[in-house]
Amino acid sequence: MKPLFLAVATIVFGFGSKAQCEKVLHLSSSKTDYLNDSNAIQKSKDENTVVDITKTTITIIPNGNANDALSGKIEEISCDWPVPFKQGKTVIKTVLYDASGDDKNATITIEAKDGKVFLLAEAKERPDQKIRLVVNKFEEKQ
Repeated sequence: MKPLFLAVATIVFGFGSKAQCEKVLHLSSSKTDYLNDSNAIQKSKDENTVVDITKTTITIIPNGNANDALSGKIEEISCDWPVPFKQGKTVIKTVLYDASGDDKNATITIEAKDGKVFLLAEAKERPDQKIRLVVNKFEEKQ
């Protein structure tokens, strides 16, 4: 009986974790931390940033300014959310483009621990600089 229960639980939680990758998400942040390659904060900035994630794209809009937006096609995504929006992680690989067409090979990690959600953006071209958003709102969109 226990092996059957464990098998069913594994399947259900596995689908739940994968289902997080299938959702259209809207994240809002009011604080941006700029980190060095050792994850030490170099500076912090109070600014409203919105991140929209669909099954195929990611868009990051700082301060509601579309001219500063970054967007890209999701090339690879992995999700593991034992407790959706409270405990887990999503890792997105993408090439982000700014309004002028400049591109950055980026890894976006959304991670929740103890009910707190953070987004960490790392660009291959800038290994010495990372950007972390403190996510205030994490919601599903239709």
